[in-house]
Amino acid sequence: MSSVNGQSLCSSKLPVLTGRNGPEKGATLAKRTDSPLKDISGNISGKNGKECIGEAKLLKQGMPVFVHHDLNAWIEGTVAEVTGKDMTIKLSTGKDIVVGAKDVVLRTNCTYAAVEDLTQLSPLTAPAVFQCIKSRYHSDIFYTRAGFTLVAVNPFKELPSMYDNATIVRYHEHHGKRKTLSPHVYSVAQEAYCSLKQQTGRVNQSVVVSGESGAGKTVTAKHLMRYLTTVSNTNISTLGTGQRIEQRILDSNPILEAFGNASTTRNHNSSRFGKYIQLQFQRSGQIVGAYVQTYLLEKTRVVQQAQEERNFHIFYQLLNGASEEEKADWLLQHKKVEFAIASNRNTQLGCDQQLWACTKDAMDDIGLSKEQQRHVFKVLGAVLHLGNTQLDGDEDGCYVNTDEEACNVSFHAASQLLGVDSSTLEKTLTFRQITASHSRRQSVFHKPCGAAESASRRDCLAKLLYARLFDWLVNFINQRIMAEAHCSSVGLLDIYGFESFDTNSLEQMCINYANERLQQHFVAHFLKELQTDYAKEAIPWTFTGYVDNRPCVELLDANPSIFALLNEECNLNRPANARGLSDRILSTFGGNQHLERTKRDRREPCFAVRHYASSVQYVVEGLLEKNKDNVPPELLTLLQGSTSPFIVALFKDYEIDGPGRKKKTVLSKFKSSLDTLLKTLNTTDFHYIRCIKPNMTCKAGEFDGRYVLSQLQACGIMETVEISKHGYPARLTYLEFIQRYGLVLRHDSGPSSRWTTELHTADDKENELLFDPLDRLLMKHLALPDSPRQKSTPKKKRRRTGLSSCDHSRKCCAAIMKTVFGLYHMLSQQFGRTKLFLKDGQLEQLESVRSKILSRHAFTIQCAWRRSQQWKRGMVRAAVIIQAAVRGWLERKSRECLHKAATLIQKEWKAHMCRRELLRSKTCQAVTAHSLEPTNALTVQTDAEIFNCWRGSNTNYTSPDLTNTDLSNTSTRTVVQDSNSEFVCSRLDRTYLRTSGGIMSIRRMPRVKIRFHTKANQVLKGAHFISQREFTCSLTDCLPDYGQV
Repeated sequence: MSSVNGQSLCSSKLPVLTGRNGPEKGATLAKRTDSPLKDISGNISGKNGKECIGEAKLLKQGMPVFVHHDLNAWIEGTVAEVTGKDMTIKLSTGKDIVVGAKDVVLRTNCTYAAVEDLTQLSPLTAPAVFQCIKSRYHSDIFYTRAGFTLVAVNPFKELPSMYDNATIVRYHEHHGKRKTLSPHVYSVAQEAYCSLKQQTGRVNQSVVVSGESGAGKTVTAKHLMRYLTTVSNTNISTLGTGQRIEQRILDSNPILEAFGNASTTRNHNSSRFGKYIQLQFQRSGQIVGAYVQTYLLEKTRVVQQAQEERNFHIFYQLLNGASEEEKADWLLQHKKVEFAIASNRNTQLGCDQQLWACTKDAMDDIGLSKEQQRHVFKVLGAVLHLGNTQLDGDEDGCYVNTDEEACNVSFHAASQLLGVDSSTLEKTLTFRQITASHSRRQSVFHKPCGAAESASRRDCLAKLLYARLFDWLVNFINQRIMAEAHCSSVGLLDIYGFESFDTNSLEQMCINYANERLQQHFVAHFLKELQTDYAKEAIPWTFTGYVDNRPCVELLDANPSIFALLNEECNLNRPANARGLSDRILSTFGGNQHLERTKRDRREPCFAVRHYASSVQYVVEGLLEKNKDNVPPELLTLLQGSTSPFIVALFKDYEIDGPGRKKKTVLSKFKSSLDTLLKTLNTTDFHYIRCIKPNMTCKAGEFDGRYVLSQLQACGIMETVEISKHGYPARLTYLEFIQRYGLVLRHDSGPSSRWTTELHTADDKENELLFDPLDRLLMKHLALPDSPRQKSTPKKKRRRTGLSSCDHSRKCCAAIMKTVFGLYHMLSQQFGRTKLFLKDGQLEQLESVRSKILSRHAFTIQCAWRRSQQWKRGMVRAAVIIQAAVRGWLERKSRECLHKAATLIQKEWKAHMCRRELLRSKTCQAVTAHSLEPTNALTVQTDAEIFNCWRGSNTNYTSPDLTNTDLSNTSTRTVVQDSNSEFVCSRLDRTYLRTSGGIMSIRRMPRVKIRFHTKANQVLKGAHFISQREFTCSLTDCLPDYGQV
């Protein structure tokens, strides 16, 4: 209820436009008209349904209003004069116009550019929503909240400061304070990431980015992916992994855009395929991989484009950006050859050259080798040359026109690039193989094809090559970025936008059908299921009407439906009749309000389908051929027999439907893939971003009011804002709420921490104010149909609280809510039968309180852990000190023992040496005493003299020349000769030499040939045998080295 000057004027209700059959289960089946402005009127009924703010009696001079305008949708103005049912409005442009009350809607004097959430508008009207988005767009603010969803307007210009790293950090650090941050695509990504890490409800998340072609869905998906991969690796130890995964995915984007995007009349970079990017995360929230799932590549664009449209980007990048050497390798160097399928080649020459370098770098970074890239571009060259192959002839047969130089060059170049013989290629294109089976034998016939059939086989070959190449690139990218295992995921859905051209065929039907399914998914979960849940849980709620597009979806894919009829015609395998098919569709579904016959049907067979966005006319001619998507077996045999290993690998596992098998049409395959996609979305917690295209010319700064308003109407923004304003964005069961936030009661330190004791205090005033409404609400819920019966157990015999399990859980949840938010009168209205509904901002506040409690306890644990670690480190230091002391004591004891032992050894050794010296002195005295005896001549001789004496006893010895030998320093020896002719040489500080029986013992090994015993002998240990001749050698060779001899 809104008020102006203290008077209540209206409530924010939308007009309900019912269809022929009336609304179904509260849904509004709105009939779309040619003018989308009439569907969203600003007239809002009051409580009794009779008052209207557009009535002249409620409008006075000077009141601000919105005025309906044919071109700009709604314009701001001021009431200048009121005359009966008409009034004079002074527009913001300065003009004065006279309008009726039905074209005027009251507005407030507020700054619409400062309104960040459309639910804050008061009064909430379609003109106010429109003016808010328009004002923010002209203020370079392109994001606006619309309750549960985000509205993103494409600026058509680069805004690097809006998506830099500082912005990412700001939205990540203030994720708990969403209201303090302006709306942004990063806020949606952060919300999805927080839900994934909190592990509440559905763990896996999905972000659905929808909008018309050119609304900025692909760029939005890029920003989402960049934010998620950045914030999931804030830890320095894991930053490299995230950057690698992010870089690989970013490197895949230029490749997928080059091979899957094209320029159309509505968008210069239109995605001609749908993709679902699944970012894979570990339990800790770290990204570990990704997976790309694609849907329905528009391969017919390879051979056919509209007049002002272009083929896929890669063809123009290849022709305008490749060097002459590369073109020569791919047989594209002929300057006289103009490729037919690459029309409008020079319209974006500079951009193509820049994108070529970007695509090549992305291929290198993603892991494509030079040889693999060479094969990829060879296939593209073959597709280009196939487009120039001309087939002349009639219905009885045709041939390749090799008379023209360009055609001849392209035909032979295509056969060479494909690795097949040119004659075999020509035969495959111009002859059809027919197989006939007769009992035990099989006959094969070759029938000439007409010109039209041969051209169709040529186009089929080109489309087949390009489609298989695209699938191979997607599989290669997935192998490079996919993780082996992951715990959770965030899916980013970037599907084709709604399209309506002058000529619409099967591709546009599939694209618009996909948008219908996504819109129906949004309606079912946000508009229908949400309100149904409020009613089921007995939450006070006023039902809001919405436009349900289920009848349109059922017209397309139910049984019977247009898809079923087209598939049936394909399975009948009879000649196509466009007029008959068109009449059959219109006659079968003529009573459906979403199907209509147009004036164009008089010129060519066609029919129109009223989609949720607008009405689209589909041309019947060619629908069946495109739906069949037949691939002649001869083409597959030709490619599988190629001399190129890359071509053979592309078609190694490719299978076609053989005879006797039910063929899978394009519509059936596409419907099956969409069913799988929606099944995946239903298992996730999804978030919606509505992209709006401000104008049809894709220019910055232009705002087409009628065009924008039609998009707001089509995607249900008004209904979403209405439900979000009065609804509850979060809901949890009582058990889930207690499990997650029950710690608030046990650990809150505020004045409400005594709440656990108040549960048993019946006389407490706050307890009565809190629990009495809950008791009355419980009795009300029990009285409703399908409610669980109350236990019949007497109150005295119940457990100590006397409460049922459900009532006990409900009161515990109420105690938690009172602890966090205090006691307020609307608290009891948030309690349903089994769930607790939270208003906007309450979930964030609960998470903040829970986070503070967990942080406080985590800090306590950290303190205890640090204290424990500090104690352990102190114990380790003490142990080291004790160990050092013990080791020192043991070392000192060991040294002391060693010192005593060494002293004892020294003592004994000195005593031994003394005794030995004494014995030697006695021996010398004895020798001196016997020197006077004549039988033992004792002389003191030098070493040389001893040597001469020893030499004299060996007659075979040749004396060395000692004439020049200095014997002045030779030491003297005492020689004693006994009766056994044994020389004993003794000296106090030298060893002795003994020889007897031809055996000499000495400590120094001689430098002569030694003969060792094979077995050790203790007697001969340290000795050796010498011959008589060797015995006569110089004695100095055996004596120790005492210096000079």
